[in-house]
Amino acid sequence: MVPLLSAFIAAGSALAAWLAYRNGLRMGRRDALKFAADLHRDMTTGAVADARHVVGTKRYGNSDARRSVDARVIESYYVLLWAYERLATGVEVLKRAQYEEALEVLRVSIAWHVAEVGKNINALNEDTAVRARDAEAFERFKACVRQLKEAGIDPKVRFSAESSSVTTTR
Repeated sequence: MVPLLSAFIAAGSALAAWLAYRNGLRMGRRDALKFAADLHRDMTTGAVADARHVVGTKRYGNSDARRSVDARVIESYYVLLWAYERLATGVEVLKRAQYEEALEVLRVSIAWHVAEVGKNINALNEDTAVRARDAEAFERFKACVRQLKEAGIDPKVRFSAESSSVTTTR
C-alpha cells in the first residue's frame, strides 16, 4: 500500500509541477504582450505625444505657430530620443526572452510611429542649434535605430556616411 501511495503522491506532485510550469509560461506570455502594449502606449501618448505635437508644429506650422513652440523644441527632442531608447531597450528585452509573439504584435502596431518619430528626431538634428547641444544623444539614437532594425522594426531611416544626420525613406 505504501509504494502505491508514494507513486500516487509522486504523480500528483509531477502533475502539480507541470501545471505550475505551464501556468508560468502563460503568465510570461501575457506579461510579454502587456509589455509590448505598454511600449506602444509610451510611443503614442503622454509626453511623447506632446513632444510630437511640438515638433510637428515646428516643422509644418505657420510662422506664428512655430514661434509659439520654439522654447519647447529642445525638451521635445530629448523626450523623443528617450522614447526611442525606451522602445529599443524594451524590444531587446523581448528579443532576448524570446517572446516572438509580443515582438510581432509590436512590429505591426508600432511601425508607423517609429518611422514618424525617427523623421522628427532627424529633422530636429538638422537644426544646428539642436545638433550642437549633444552629438552623443544623436549617436545613441543611431544605435537604437540599429537595434530596432535587428529586431525587425524598420524605422525607415538611413545613415549618411559623411554626416551626423540620417535620411528617411518611405
